[in-house]
Amino acid sequence: MRLRHLITLLITALAFCSSAQAQHELKPLITVSADTWVRVEPDRCVMAAAISAKAQTAEEAHKILSKRRSALAQQLSALGGKLQEQGFKLGKRGADGALALEQQLLIETQSGLDSAKAIDSLSKNGAEPRSNLRCFVSEEAAGKEKDSAIEQASGTAKTRAQSVAKSLNITLGDVHSVVVTEDPAGAVLRTRKLWGESAASSDEVFHIIVTTRFVVKGAESAHNH
Repeated sequence: MRLRHLITLLITALAFCSSAQAQHELKPLITVSADTWVRVEPDRCVMAAAISAKAQTAEEAHKILSKRRSALAQQLSALGGKLQEQGFKLGKRGADGALALEQQLLIETQSGLDSAKAIDSLSKNGAEPRSNLRCFVSEEAAGKEKDSAIEQASGTAKTRAQSVAKSLNITLGDVHSVVVTEDPAGAVLRTRKLWGESAASSDEVFHIIVTTRFVVKGAESAHNH
């Protein structure tokens, strides 16, 4: 008896769900889409560099190198940049008996004029570039522009829906659902030279598509009658 009762409840629940789903699918909706293109300029740049020092002993060379690295880090910080310390490389003694010590660095700066100033600060502190300057759009910068684009496209979609409703002589109701997609083909890179032929930067272009569904106001009650 208990098993039969459970089966009866299950059948009733399935029937109720099917009925609710059917009513949901029959709800009159207006679906509109709007898209927008966003071009975001690079806001960060990175490059590999190396800083070195010479002395009669490795300990003395390390002290000199550390002092130069600290000075470089302070200058980069003032420009909104930073450096990441990497491995050391011990060189051979020169004819004068001095021992060379080198440390690899990864330099990150803001794009534009600050990047040029960062490159100048390298030579002033006994460092030199070891790669081209590569500029890119950070996730934070891209996110802000995308949010603005979504808001703009949502407004356009609503305007289009209101126009459709007016032409059909119906009243637009509440928003039923919103779907935001990003067209992969929209992530186009445009390369341009910054510092002669030694460095390049890429603007990123995003294609944002917003699809909004609106309920037709009053249509559901009219259907029920």
